Amino acid sequence: METMKRIEESILFFEDIDLDLEDGVPRVVRDFQKGEFMEIVNSPDCEEIFADVLSASLDEPLDELLEKGAQQFLDKSGSDHKEAVRVLCVGAAALCAWLQRAQCGPAPAAEGEEGGAVRWLGGRGREAAARAALERAAGGDAAPGARLPHPPLLLLAAAALRPCAAHPLLQTGRWWCARALWAWQRALREPSPALHARLAALLEDGPPGPLRGEAWLWLEAAGAHLCFGHLRPARAALDAAARAAGLAGLALVGALGKRTRFQQKDLAQLTLKVEVDDSSPQTPLLISDSLPKDLRLDDDVRLEKVQFTGDGAPTLPPLSPVQQAVVLNTFILVQRSQPHDELAHEELLPYLQVVLSEPQLWSVQAAALVLRSRLESKQRRTAERAMSQLEEVVNALKGPMPGVRARLRGLLATPLPLLADVQCDLAHALVQLGCVQSALDIFLHLRQWEAAVTCYTLLDLRHQAAELLKRELAVQETVPLLCLLGDATDDISQYERAWELSAQRSARAQRHWAMHHFRRKEYEESIPHLELSLQCNSLQPELWRRLGYAALDTENWQLCAKAYRRCVELDPENMEGWNNLAKAYVKTGQKARAWHALQEALKADFENWRLWDNVAAVSADVGAFDEVVRAYHRLLDLQSGRHVDIPVLQTLVRAITSEVKDSEGQNASRMRPQALALFGRITSQVTTDPEVWQLYAELTASLPEQTPQTLERTAQYLQRAHRAATQKQGWARDRNTCQKTLSLSSHLADAYLTCCRVQPEPQRLLSSARLSLKSVLAAVRQQVEVAAELSSDVEELQVKLDAVESAIEVLRAQ
Repeated sequence: METMKRIEESILFFEDIDLDLEDGVPRVVRDFQKGEFMEIVNSPDCEEIFADVLSASLDEPLDELLEKGAQQFLDKSGSDHKEAVRVLCVGAAALCAWLQRAQCGPAPAAEGEEGGAVRWLGGRGREAAARAALERAAGGDAAPGARLPHPPLLLLAAAALRPCAAHPLLQTGRWWCARALWAWQRALREPSPALHARLAALLEDGPPGPLRGEAWLWLEAAGAHLCFGHLRPARAALDAAARAAGLAGLALVGALGKRTRFQQKDLAQLTLKVEVDDSSPQTPLLISDSLPKDLRLDDDVRLEKVQFTGDGAPTLPPLSPVQQAVVLNTFILVQRSQPHDELAHEELLPYLQVVLSEPQLWSVQAAALVLRSRLESKQRRTAERAMSQLEEVVNALKGPMPGVRARLRGLLATPLPLLADVQCDLAHALVQLGCVQSALDIFLHLRQWEAAVTCYTLLDLRHQAAELLKRELAVQETVPLLCLLGDATDDISQYERAWELSAQRSARAQRHWAMHHFRRKEYEESIPHLELSLQCNSLQPELWRRLGYAALDTENWQLCAKAYRRCVELDPENMEGWNNLAKAYVKTGQKARAWHALQEALKADFENWRLWDNVAAVSADVGAFDEVVRAYHRLLDLQSGRHVDIPVLQTLVRAITSEVKDSEGQNASRMRPQALALFGRITSQVTTDPEVWQLYAELTASLPEQTPQTLERTAQYLQRAHRAATQKQGWARDRNTCQKTLSLSSHLADAYLTCCRVQPEPQRLLSSARLSLKSVLAAVRQQVEVAAELSSDVEELQVKLDAVESAIEVLRAQ
């Protein structure tokens, strides 16, 4: 039993152990350790497992037939662990044989057209039949592409490993089954809800354990979640991998250095600080030979890497391969969590530089080079190196060294794309350099019709794109080809035909149809098609975002909230999604939910002043007055102290002066000291806004203890408000502004009349008030029409002026 467990673990991590075949260890295990995967697939041991069902049935789908055969063999074997390991090894060998041909290489020597064929399947093992079975099992649009190599191998792996997942003796069967499903998903055009449901169930309990290589398995789980765009479980799995690998932390920091050859002054440059937990057990180093070559930049301006000054940059500790893989997957998570712009490029590159600084494991090195090339292909000074580097990686994938087992170590824990995807990256890099015809040749060879249509468009040969699609449709009518023809000809009937061809189950047909309208800003027309596409396949994060935007533009707030809720479920750090969700909640009267949505948005983007503006406004509406003050201080930090939002400030002051209850049921007057401090900060920078000064005066006048100093400050703030109001050009000609100034002047008169009773020089204060009131009345009365409309306000202010003059006469008589 212990021997079989040790063998299972060695198979899982592609490790070498000493095997004694005389003790009954299955021969397939020895072949697996040699990397002779096709020998296992076509061996009598493998054929024996499926012999009964293949001879008894001809009508069942191939995938169900193979799965039944594996299950029956396991049932017959009972508690024989060796026989269970034999089935596991056959399924794992089929998966590894597929990975060798589709992803990592090396290309098997002397394989002809029948290379990679499962010979004992006979006619049922032909590629067309296997591809049809994969398409049916994945469902919907998630069919494998026409260039998917050797589909019988992938089908055999998935079918053989599924019964192993539930076998009580197989410790690693569940994980191998998850590996097969993830590999299957990566070969598909679209995310498959059917595969996602099965994969999520297998990953729910985490890796089998305890195992020495647990960190690698957590990384595989993170990669599977990222494949479906689920960032929250991906982040949790990645954190678990970091802990298991002994990584205490990763953080971007700034350090002084030079980036270009002619730079004289050191400037702040981003770099990655890596902290290692020395107390954690380390995965043994797995150094590979014949690593893919990292090409030099050789630019006449930019340096190969940033030259940091002295001890400015943090020292990079030696990292094991699994720790490098954690950094690499963190790169993918960060990339998925933020917009694609120049700043993102600068923030992402340090992760790859850390990995590439010390090449160790073949799979990690190859993946890092591809990811760096994808970044650099969009930069003018690095685009040429990106193209050459991708060409180098393609050659390395096809080259004979190192052997397949060295390439498979850690492969499933890295984001290394399939070989066809790397070739597509190379073609896209050629497009960036203007070599469109060369890129077109690659796309045509790979049967990447969508990219080929784009190249034809760039070459002003759009008619040839339509002809190409029509030729392919003449051979076989498929949903993707009809959709592309619709895009190329702007013919909606092609989308209709694709929808009917799929028996109204194609998410892709409805997505292309929706985007036809969306690109023309016909959002109302696009919404039904977006909804239908998402009903067919909900695993389309970008389409949820577009549905939310279309609903927002058409003010369909309920649908907008539904779409953006789904967006933030898939990507909890999507600031735009949270912000738009909050807007939808506000529009539907759900302000408390809007407030919570904005709090989540702040976690994603703490430096966005518009977001803080929304937080302040919604906090005022829901009565979270402490949050209003915090948000407003943050706005002042971000806006150099000159932000003014009168409605928010009015709500805050009215709540405090009226002693209303806040969202926690406490009296809002408790916020008076913080609000006074806030107004003090605002008025130190904004000195010419009359409403700010008036609110400041109103807040000061609400203090429980009205001392002479408090009364004087109130009068001073009103005087500042009055001065700011009357200095605005044409204030008396506008009815609303004039009415506000008259009201302000009336409050000023009241404040002076109150203040003069406790001040040592009351006559001076009242004389100043009289001068201010007279100037206002004179200016208003010059505007005959406005004065007539506001006659009651003018009369009220005249009464206040008479009271001031009477008070002055009384003081003179004393």
